[in-house]
Amino acid sequence: MSTPSETLPPPLSGGIKVSCPGKVLLFGGYTVLLSSPSLSLSLTSHFHTLLHPSPLPTIKISAPQFHSSYVYSLTGELLESDTASHGNELNENSYISASIKTALAHLPLITKGASIEIKGDSQFYTTELNFESFSIIEDTSTLTGKNLKTTKTGLGSSAALISSLTSSILLYYTPKVDIKTLETLSQNAHHTAQGKIGSGFDVSTAIYGSQIYTKKEFGERIVERVNVKRGKIRLGDVKEGSESVGMSRKVLAGIKSSPGKEVFEELKEKNEESIRGYIEGKEFGDGVRSCLRELGSACDVEIEPVVRRKILNDTQEIEGVEYCCVPGAGGFDAICCVGGGEEVERMWKEEGIEVVEVEEDGGGIRIERL
Repeated sequence: MSTPSETLPPPLSGGIKVSCPGKVLLFGGYTVLLSSPSLSLSLTSHFHTLLHPSPLPTIKISAPQFHSSYVYSLTGELLESDTASHGNELNENSYISASIKTALAHLPLITKGASIEIKGDSQFYTTELNFESFSIIEDTSTLTGKNLKTTKTGLGSSAALISSLTSSILLYYTPKVDIKTLETLSQNAHHTAQGKIGSGFDVSTAIYGSQIYTKKEFGERIVERVNVKRGKIRLGDVKEGSESVGMSRKVLAGIKSSPGKEVFEELKEKNEESIRGYIEGKEFGDGVRSCLRELGSACDVEIEPVVRRKILNDTQEIEGVEYCCVPGAGGFDAICCVGGGEEVERMWKEEGIEVVEVEEDGGGIRIERL
């Protein structure tokens, strides 16, 4: 795998905090699945894993934001779960389970326990409550399942969570680990949790930061770090979510024949032109939205929903706006804008779209001693 070289801190024996960023896929939606370059930007929203040594011979995972905790043996067997069970079987969170088991499978037999807390910045979720909404999820002790409804905002929460949790366990227990190993095993855990092998750009961004990402045949991943920031990135939360896996399957099926096949090839060209433009400080994004609309029509997928078109067009006309879109796989998760001033936020709020307080970060995994 071609990756940027980075030096990790020495092996950690005390408590650690590992944070991984979310992402926005500005260019490369769908084409990234078939060996085409994509531009993925890391954001200031992070998932955090706080790991402390424990005298108990177990690994305890607490997720207070989601009112759940799990206790695993040192070999990765789920021993306790406080979430609803099915019959005699304990209810297991697939993302946490995949992270624990993937990391432990890489390690020799461990003998010391750990107490772990995971929490994500509030920007990853839209939360609708029966009372006034909160801005930062730090203490959710007053919230219950009856009055809390969360929906993802499409910023890569699962990849950031898995990368943070998997990496924290590896860094704590492994005498020597490099960043390539953290990324590879986080990719493996993410594939296991989702039951599929995806493009991997979201995990790669969570580890390495903003990048041009290409996945070649036989799993080779090429990463070129990006350190160019254009206009301010704004994300609009439309309080809905999309099933990107199902959308991707329909598109991949639709591009096997006309007219989807021809539109897909044109989209690849437009994406690559836009990535070059973004990096070189030139205009970017020309023709990408129209290609995505045509692709959606050909494959019967709402990539750019009709209900989002007017707000995107109006946003594009605001002075200073360089590009706006439905990022990534599109759908109903969010809208994205590069450039522009406060007028963008004012317009969005008037349309009932909540501005997600997040910016491009550029960096990847962060490791701190506690």
